[in-house]
Amino acid sequence: MNEPSDEQMRAELKETVAKIEDRDMLLFVLWSVRRMSQHLPMPEDQELKALRDAFLRVTKAIRGRRKAKVVDLELVTKWIATDIDKFGVARALGIATKLYRQKAKLSRLQLSKKSGFPLRFILAIERGRIRDMPVVRLQQLADGLGVTVFELMDRVFELTNDQEKPRG
Repeated sequence: MNEPSDEQMRAELKETVAKIEDRDMLLFVLWSVRRMSQHLPMPEDQELKALRDAFLRVTKAIRGRRKAKVVDLELVTKWIATDIDKFGVARALGIATKLYRQKAKLSRLQLSKKSGFPLRFILAIERGRIRDMPVVRLQQLADGLGVTVFELMDRVFELTNDQEKPRG
């Protein structure tokens, strides 16, 4: 049997992705496709299904401003967090935090008080020195900034993608 061409694969992927109506499922599918296209290891079928379900529960919990189950967070972190360029994301988180803080007309001290983080931690975030931040703390930071965690992370990923684009 012949292997499908890249063009055929792209057409099939576009068709499949167009049918996905749930944004969270789309994010999961895009993550999966990216891993496959980079020839990175994928979880076995059972673990992949568990990962998908955990990912959807975690994103639903974040949207509902509820705590996600620790087992779900651990599974999602095991597979998905390993794909993140922590230095690039740390810088982007710092830039996004500063942008939202300035937009809200907050000083760093005010953000510190609103978010419940020490001032030194806010300074470290804005300087891009915090490379690993649990979802619960991201939620806390977003609350202090007066935005949703999704708005904050959308801006972070937008800035991360801007950093990855070749200059010139």
